[in-house]
Amino acid sequence: MPAHWRPLHALIRDQARRHPDALAAVHGASRLTYGELDARSDAVAAQLQRVGIGADRIVALLLERSVDALCALVGTWKAGAAYLVLDPELPSDRLRFLLEDAAPAAVITVLDLCDRLPSPVEHRFALEQILAEAARGDAFAAPTVTPGQLAYVIYTSGSTGTPKGVALTHAGLANLARTQAETFGVSTGDRVLQFAPWTFDASVWEIAMALQAGATLHLAPNGSLRRSGQLADLMQQARINIATLPPSAVTLLESVALPDLRTLIVAGEECAPALAGRWMPRCRF
Repeated sequence: MPAHWRPLHALIRDQARRHPDALAAVHGASRLTYGELDARSDAVAAQLQRVGIGADRIVALLLERSVDALCALVGTWKAGAAYLVLDPELPSDRLRFLLEDAAPAAVITVLDLCDRLPSPVEHRFALEQILAEAARGDAFAAPTVTPGQLAYVIYTSGSTGTPKGVALTHAGLANLARTQAETFGVSTGDRVLQFAPWTFDASVWEIAMALQAGATLHLAPNGSLRRSGQLADLMQQARINIATLPPSAVTLLESVALPDLRTLIVAGEECAPALAGRWMPRCRF
């Protein structure tokens, strides 16, 4: 790695110091500035440090998508650890398998989901309680993070056998964030759709490229936008500039006016040439 390499969470902190009042994330009526993201993720990192969680330890996040969950994710990186998202909707047997296979050092959840944990973990934290203490501003000493340390773990679906955990590094995360932001032209003030579930790898590039560039993440509502018909409304009302969607979702937007959409990335499914042909005149596709 080059001598100037820096982990993603350090770049996010830079954005917070330059533009503390800029919006980092929006989820429904909830708003999170970069300054708030920095302070609240510090509180998460400090809590993990207090129980000795750092390099190459895994922290499971049993959380639904929210601005507070984003603070838990970034705080895990700040502690030098790696996150593993656990979908609260998974059957208890699948959750038990993931917990036993990954052996996380801690679980961060919310009080309403504590009873979803099917097996014990050494440390369990309620995110509401951690964030309630964020205003205290407890000292947080950021650890040195090396390029090869774990940043996150994502499990395969298991559709062809036993699910396998794929472990990704901080170097890969930082490279992904920089490359995607440069390739797709993401910059400060842009509005980026965060559509993919956090258990899917596409969510990582949506989050990483937006936050390192100082853009605003617009978190899709939990559940399927495609069934609920909310995707078009969200795209229009949030004036989304950059979105990553499967082609099956893109087909639902063909009759929708999206004058602010600058870049549309399709992934996850085969894209029919005819669909691409219809969208190429509308935006960078």
